[in-house]
Amino acid sequence: MPTRERVITAADLIAMGDTGKRFELEQGVLLASEPPGATHGVVVASIAVVVWRHVVPAGLGVVLAGDAGFWLARSPDTVRAPDVAVVLAGRPEAVAPGWGYVEGPPDLAVEVRSQHDSPAALREKGLMWIARGCRLVWLADPHDRTLTVLAAGQEPLVLTTGDTLDGGDLIPGLSVPVAEIFAGLGG
Repeated sequence: MPTRERVITAADLIAMGDTGKRFELEQGVLLASEPPGATHGVVVASIAVVVWRHVVPAGLGVVLAGDAGFWLARSPDTVRAPDVAVVLAGRPEAVAPGWGYVEGPPDLAVEVRSQHDSPAALREKGLMWIARGCRLVWLADPHDRTLTVLAAGQEPLVLTTGDTLDGGDLIPGLSVPVAEIFAGLGG
């Protein structure tokens, strides 16, 4: 008789604690990845700071970094974790105090390509967020220093270091040169 793989729940995921790896769930299946490396961390920090400066002081919402989990589906559970995320102020129930995951998708999800990701894998993450109801996705690729903007029903917009990223209707007033996002990488 074939054995069935155990379905992991969001509660199981929380109970795992710190294992030295990063875990997410996709329909009850555990997804593991290695720590992403220094370049990834530099770009994640840069984006988090840029976004925080425009979201929090204006009272637009909450900025999350450090792979905060978003509970996207139940039974079987799906918990995914973007590198940076914004949950707008109109959804206070989504970010409840405590140790749990954020309910539903973020309004903005940011994924940064790590040394372990291919460009295709980065794009796949972005499309997953759009399919799960995220309004806006930014995909940062430190290797070629591009930032791709995804929104449902629109063609992807690829920005280079000569372009300016804006927050559109989601984060009014946010405008930053793409070069600034990658400035911490040097040369």
